[in-house]
Amino acid sequence: MAASDRDPFVCDVGDWIHPDAHMIDALACTALMARRLGCRIALRHASRELRELIRLVGLADVLPDGADLTLDASDERASPR
Repeated sequence: MAASDRDPFVCDVGDWIHPDAHMIDALACTALMARRLGCRIALRHASRELRELIRLVGLADVLPDGADLTLDASDERASPR
């Protein structure tokens, strides 16, 4: 099964008020680990500032915003708020 066929691992980043390079690095490392395991990640509740910073560093394709995901109750367990 290809990584694109699986449901993404959802990372809730809503509490990240002031995004910085360290956060981007952590997200990029998480995305790399997920990719090596045959998965992908999607960001939930990403602030406008975080999305802009992700685009600025050229990682928009690697760290997609999961705003358009339709999640069921089991997905809520993976990323508590």
